[in-house]
Amino acid sequence: MGEHIRYSDKPWLQSYERGVQEHLTYEEISLPDILQVRAAENSDAAALIYQGYRMNYRQLQEEIEHLSGFLVRSGIGRGEAVALLLPNCIPLVVAYYAVLRMGGIVVMHNPLYTDRELEYQLADSEASAVIALDLFGNRVIDLKKKTKIRMIVIASLGDYLPFPENLFFRLFARWKKLSAPVKPASGVVSWKKSLRHATAPLAGRTSNLKDVAVYAYTGGTTGLPKGVELTHANLSRQVQQCAAWFPQFKSGGETMLGALPYFHAFGMTTAMNLSIYKGWSQILLPRPKSGSILEAIRKYRPTFAPLVPAMFAGMLRDPDFGKTDMSCLKGAFSGGAPLSQDLLRDFENRAGVTIVEGYGMTETSPVTLINPFEGRKKRKPGSVGVPISDTLCRIVDSDNGMADVPLGKRGELIISGPQVMKGYKGRPEETAQVLRDGWCFTGDIAVMDDDGYVFLVDRKKDLILSGGYNIYPTEIEEVLTSHPKVAEVCAVGVPDEIKGEKVKVFVVLKEGQSVTEGDLLDYCRAKLAAYKCPSLVEFRGELPKSIVGKTLRRALRDAEAKKV
Repeated sequence: MGEHIRYSDKPWLQSYERGVQEHLTYEEISLPDILQVRAAENSDAAALIYQGYRMNYRQLQEEIEHLSGFLVRSGIGRGEAVALLLPNCIPLVVAYYAVLRMGGIVVMHNPLYTDRELEYQLADSEASAVIALDLFGNRVIDLKKKTKIRMIVIASLGDYLPFPENLFFRLFARWKKLSAPVKPASGVVSWKKSLRHATAPLAGRTSNLKDVAVYAYTGGTTGLPKGVELTHANLSRQVQQCAAWFPQFKSGGETMLGALPYFHAFGMTTAMNLSIYKGWSQILLPRPKSGSILEAIRKYRPTFAPLVPAMFAGMLRDPDFGKTDMSCLKGAFSGGAPLSQDLLRDFENRAGVTIVEGYGMTETSPVTLINPFEGRKKRKPGSVGVPISDTLCRIVDSDNGMADVPLGKRGELIISGPQVMKGYKGRPEETAQVLRDGWCFTGDIAVMDDDGYVFLVDRKKDLILSGGYNIYPTEIEEVLTSHPKVAEVCAVGVPDEIKGEKVKVFVVLKEGQSVTEGDLLDYCRAKLAAYKCPSLVEFRGELPKSIVGKTLRRALRDAEAKKV
């Protein structure tokens, strides 16, 4: 199969739908400059929809200018990092674009991080300022003395609520744990105060396109997250690539369902940035549970929805699914984890919505492969798609990383394109392992068929994909082996109907020691974000080992898969 075709022949081009080009003519413009253009083109169009409050493009641009001016007046210079610890809400979008506007570097953080995880990333990014939700304010204040943070801006989920929701929020927010008091501390200012004084717009355009715009943290096989350096050019060209892949969706007039967390590269690009580039409205969901997603669909009638498989599965199981008319959705995009063919079929049949699956990684901004969207004619269920415009991919020998394997044969997937990162912050050796001769080595084992469609079949890296999150087993293992009663640990992903995978750990205790499953789970919850914590613990007398003493993780994972 496929041995007469080479990857250099680009077999995927025959699968492109009408209107999608192999090469694009890129507009050499940064994201904040794109937003300025959209605000001038259609200032009254709704840009952000949050809990019933609508902010138009003119208002969004004004708030970005106010915040960027405030940051500059506060001594935050070009090239300095500003950390964001926010869910999907108006302050997140404003802050993201304001930091880019004044030439800073955005550092997106998952609000679920523990203090241990957050401290590491704040220190590694050398962030000078943090913009955080009041729920996390005291934690950030306590971490300030351990990092280079000079200023903290505190926002609230209630900052942009319309009447009477704003009144109810003030009365009940703390009782419902939607808000929290922040203790007095130097260098702390409220979100509203930071926007209070209008300033003259910053002169000129944003940074050089080659400058780093975002540090997007991703895990690693060492257990320590790495700061992926994404440049202004990476982000701008990536969003233009995504827009070009869906020619059916015109500029303006569409509404994006912003359910994917924007601190994740998938949500950042395919929901937040794509909406701005296209001049669309975006619905911001700070807590994307199935109920709130379905409510947003009923109330605001979005036309495009990028989601992870766990979100599709959650909606199917929600009792309100049958009450929700989804005819407003012109299409949906799935990524972040494998989409099972059963879930794809069930959701499409019941919702009447076409889903196309894609593939990417934080190191590639993240989108590299997508199934064609034209109806369902060219889509191949089970495949993550074909390379998008200006993107090349090859399947190479997974041992030497050099020789191409024939089409239809397994090997490591490698990617080349304008969306590939600059590198890992401060990690030249790890950068050199992933970026080689112009190619990004993904660590995923894949097959390409004669039509250029890629099918993922395994992972060279031992990633666990749970609910759209990448979880690295070594990080969990390092936490558990620090427990005084634990001798050895191996963490694997086991099948889960909702999340795709969940974490199971195999634990060997030290001689003469005893501990319960609950004790170990509590230990993890104190040191790991909730989505990383194991769901299952199995105690063993020993772990399977290779002849050189390496734990056979795959043997454990495969044994669990056979139980399903």
